[in-house]
Amino acid sequence: MTRTEERLTDALATRADAVAAGSIRPLPAPGTVRFRRHLVSRHWSVSIAPLAVAATIALMGAVAMLPQHHGPGPALTGMPRNSELLAVAATSASSAWAVGAILGRRGQPLIMRWNGKAWSRSPIARPTAGAVLYAVAAVSARYAWAVGSTGRGSEARPYILRWNGTIWRPVRTPPMPTPALLKEVSAVSAWNAWAVGATGSHSLVLHWNGVRWIRLGRPSAGTSPPAARPHR
Repeated sequence: MTRTEERLTDALATRADAVAAGSIRPLPAPGTVRFRRHLVSRHWSVSIAPLAVAATIALMGAVAMLPQHHGPGPALTGMPRNSELLAVAATSASSAWAVGAILGRRGQPLIMRWNGKAWSRSPIARPTAGAVLYAVAAVSARYAWAVGSTGRGSEARPYILRWNGTIWRPVRTPPMPTPALLKEVSAVSAWNAWAVGATGSHSLVLHWNGVRWIRLGRPSAGTSPPAARPHR
């Protein structure tokens, strides 16, 4: 063996010892493959087993350095169990609302608030048992609406809450036949808001004029499309 071959063999042996000394779970060594070449009528051989182990370690290190994109987000402080959120509205990066309901026999409406740092449960004055909030609209951090329904089946009635900057309070709705519920709300200002839903088989439209909610006539369905002709 020439001096060059001895140096190459020593270097590979040192590399293999360094790999074995690390805190790495032993892996089954791959079969040793040897390549032989003729160089000026001399033979030399190289084992690639230590190189394969070193490459595996380098790959594991590269994967460990990849950025993690599944870290936990801000916690919903005070979020009750068996609850769900159905809609969200925001007025700024530090003011947002999410509404829904606490499920179960003692269910009640649920409103969560974002203050720019964390989510927390927002207070509701005299929450109605069994009520569900389907939509929320905010004009500012001190003025917002949430709508939904209370009761079940044929006894369902519209349910409206207003945020006054401190607490959510129920607001009276105009008389209407049951069942009825509100599914969407939009607010332009503290004196102009709209809510839509359904009562029985008819659409329901309510308007806030700054003093009270008023029921408007249901939107026209327009001209019915022509009946399809039967195929001959």
